[in-house]
Amino acid sequence: MLRGGPADLLWVRSTACNGGTCVEAAAVAGGASTALRDGKDRQTVLYFSATEWAAFLDGITAGDFDELTAR
Repeated sequence: MLRGGPADLLWVRSTACNGGTCVEAAAVAGGASTALRDGKDRQTVLYFSATEWAAFLDGITAGDFDELTAR
């Protein structure tokens, strides 16, 4: 369970972030889950379990989302 709110989390963003158009991520509850938000809309936060986050990262590593990148 999240104690406090999104403002209490330590948010990080990619060094490739460009002018505030960034996705920000934060670990929640010692890594038991991950929170994501749009750097321009800091009130809307999506929470993912450790299992969901690991599956997403595995998919990135495997190239499952390569077709989504801008060319």
